[in-house]
Amino acid sequence: MRPTREERLAQTQKRIRRTYRLEILLPLVLGFTGLLVLTLIAAFVPRTNLSANLLVTVLMICPMVILTFMLVLILVAGVYGMGRLNHIIHSPMRKAEELTITAHDKVVDTSDVINQQAANFGAKTAPLEMWLNNAFNRKKKREELL
Repeated sequence: MRPTREERLAQTQKRIRRTYRLEILLPLVLGFTGLLVLTLIAAFVPRTNLSANLLVTVLMICPMVILTFMLVLILVAGVYGMGRLNHIIHSPMRKAEELTITAHDKVVDTSDVINQQAANFGAKTAPLEMWLNNAFNRKKKREELL
């Protein structure tokens, strides 16, 4: 049994949400986690002095975070803009998908009707086909006898 139109649309929405989570949110979370881990590693390396770790953190890692903050803001703005574009394009694309699903359903239903009519026609003309085959076979048999 094929899924209904609503089920197919729900599957499409699930696929879009999964793609959003995997391609946008996951790298962002992993990036922030990696930055936090690097900061903690630099702060708590056992062979160095605490003041050296503090200076490395304050003088190197914090400026890197501050300088890359603009890059992060640009990326977040890009993600927000793509989300807005996705919502703008979502309605026409959903309408196109519904039209495609409707056309597919109509084609499948029409082909089912045509197949059923062809089967009915074949069943109705089977005796005629047998009669014609017998008629031509008789002529061949007569020609063979002569």
